Amino acid sequence: MKVVFLQDVPEVAQAGEVKEVADGHARNYLFPRGLAVLATAAEIKRVEARSQAEARRRDQQVQEAVALGDSLQGVSLVFAKRVGSRGNIYGSVSNTAIAQELHRRGFKVDKHLIRLEEPLRKLGTHEVEIELGKGVVARIGVTIEEEKTAE
Repeated sequence: MKVVFLQDVPEVAQAGEVKEVADGHARNYLFPRGLAVLATAAEIKRVEARSQAEARRRDQQVQEAVALGDSLQGVSLVFAKRVGSRGNIYGSVSNTAIAQELHRRGFKVDKHLIRLEEPLRKLGTHEVEIELGKGVVARIGVTIEEEKTAE
């Protein structure tokens, strides 16, 4: 029996594929679980249209990620932190703080996209990677400097 898979079935088929499967497998497993439907001409057209729309959506997301990455190149953030007597800063600069600062500057970047092994805890300039999409990585500079106190 020829079926169109609506969802991925491990080791059998990917969503959108048309495959020949055993009649019993289709009737007893695939159809009741909504994993596949009978391969009619109308169903095949519908799946093709859905896959084309999905491809267009993915292309648009990649284009938006590349545009955001281009606009982020050269961006440098500066954080002023209090410094102790031994030169250690109080607190740290996390991906949340970086995302908030970018948002304040007009960039919409989710904090989960900012790649930090651990929060930044040292004075100086650090390079931070932001993974905007598959294969799209932007690098920004984050500088942590001593907070100027009015004495």
